[in-house]
Amino acid sequence: MIRAGTIHDHQEALVAGTYAVGRLDRVPLSRAGVQEETDLWSARDALVMKAFSLVVPQYLPLSAHCTHLKGHGGAKYAVRRVVAHLPASTFVLKTDVQAYDASIDHHRLLDRLAVSLPDHGVLNLIAQYLTRCAERGGLFWEYRKGIALGSPLSPILGAFFLTELDAALEQLGLFYLRFMDDIVVLAPTRWKLRAAVKVVHRTLAGLHLEIQPTKTFIGKIDKGFDFLGYHLAPGRLSLAQSTLEAFVACAHQLYEQEPAGGAARLGVDARYA
Repeated sequence: MIRAGTIHDHQEALVAGTYAVGRLDRVPLSRAGVQEETDLWSARDALVMKAFSLVVPQYLPLSAHCTHLKGHGGAKYAVRRVVAHLPASTFVLKTDVQAYDASIDHHRLLDRLAVSLPDHGVLNLIAQYLTRCAERGGLFWEYRKGIALGSPLSPILGAFFLTELDAALEQLGLFYLRFMDDIVVLAPTRWKLRAAVKVVHRTLAGLHLEIQPTKTFIGKIDKGFDFLGYHLAPGRLSLAQSTLEAFVACAHQLYEQEPAGGAARLGVDARYA
């Protein structure tokens, strides 16, 4: 719990420009039976980042094509929009960015933010958030690239960093949207599809990013393609094969971790498991 007096102190430090982002704690995390690690912000830093996430978007030129942002529709809205526009198109480009969260260049991001956020104090705090440091047991991890998973600022910065791509694709006059770095472009002709592919490659290269080849589909819509866990094709919408496989793998992990309890968590009578 953060005391009122402490919040007042934080406000004064923010106004004075003396607030400093603290070190993160790296802790073990068990997810579906898999041991991982995650970095945790302090309560005061989490509070400041949340406050920033509520204020910063109004100063940034965030695109309506970016559907993961609050008020922009969300994942199911994005899927419905794509499905609704399939009949008017013949070709699709579906791709996403290779390790997007971890690949964002801090200097390029801050240079672009400075155009819309001239307040040096705000930029300084965002820079501290980006160049964060985590610690566990005397070991330290310093981040030179990328944005932090689990921070309320990350979806906003992730959306903002690709606004050049939003603007470039919008100029082509094609149907286009994205959910974070998951990108879909629909085109009526092969020529217009090729133009979109060139724009995506050129813009990402300028940001020192690359597409993810294994998650890229370029071709006719009637062959079907995966987007946000669904398989889309003209007149058909179903769960993607990868979604089903992930569900089965998770179910197996839950059951193997604790057979009786796992069966109960899966809604299965343990006598018949």
